[in-house]
Amino acid sequence: MIAAILFLFGSFAHGNWGVSVSTGAFQGRTSASAIYEFSGAHDVEFGLGQYPFGDQTRWQVNLGYRYSPFHLDWSPFAWRPLAIGLFTFYALDDDYFLVSPGKYPSRDYYEETKLRVGIELATAIYPARRHFRVLFKMVMIDTGVVAFVNNRDDNVEYLLATGISFQYLF
Repeated sequence: MIAAILFLFGSFAHGNWGVSVSTGAFQGRTSASAIYEFSGAHDVEFGLGQYPFGDQTRWQVNLGYRYSPFHLDWSPFAWRPLAIGLFTFYALDDDYFLVSPGKYPSRDYYEETKLRVGIELATAIYPARRHFRVLFKMVMIDTGVVAFVNNRDDNVEYLLATGISFQYLF
C-alpha cells in the first residue's frame, strides 16, 4: 500500500525522508515512525507505537497519509495551518479492540477487529528551512464515532483524541 501511494505521487529520489516521535492521537502512548514527504504537500508515515493494556505494554503498527495544501512563510518560521489525513493502526496482540479493559454496554458495541481507521486534522509549525517541525493533531477513529452515536450524550471524549508529533526531515 505504501509503495503504491509513493509510486502514484512521486519518486523516492525527489522526496524528503524523515523520522517522527509522537504521543497520543491513537498512535500509542509513544510511537516512532519513518516519514516520506513527496511533492511538498503529501506525506506518508509508517511506524510502531506502544500503549498500556492493564499493567502490560502492547504494540501497534501505524500507517498514515497526510495532505497539507497550504504553507505560510513567516520568516524565520513557516506554518501549515491545515493538514488533512487518513490513518490506520493494527494491534500486534490478540486483545486490543477484541477484549478491551474499557467498559462497553454490550459485546457488539463496535466491530471487533484489530484494524482501526480514522481521519486526522493537524497543524504544523517549523523553521523556514523545514527540517524540524512540531505537528499538533486531532483525530477521530471509527470506534469513536460509534461510541459518540451510541451514547447520545454529546460527550466528545469518545469522538476525538489529540496528540503531538516531533518530526525531523533529512
